[in-house]
Amino acid sequence: MFWAFLIVVVLVGLLTYALIEIRRRVRQTARPEALERAVRSRRLPDDIDSYRCPIHPHVRHGSPGRCPNCGQGLVRASDRSQGRTRRQ
Repeated sequence: MFWAFLIVVVLVGLLTYALIEIRRRVRQTARPEALERAVRSRRLPDDIDSYRCPIHPHVRHGSPGRCPNCGQGLVRASDRSQGRTRRQ
């Protein structure tokens, strides 16, 4: 009886893992243009007026707002490079 229960538990675990892995792969390949657009929207060229987090310089957005990591107001990238900060 114990072995039958153990086999069922292992099979359920393997099935769950397989379904999660299939779902992950489908999500990655289903909408490559949407993923590419998301990546492009997060990486702005330097010549575009962008806003950065003073604490997390890798966080850049095209409009003012708040940092998703710490909640601090974003400052203009040009202000940050000149040593000035602007509160929002």
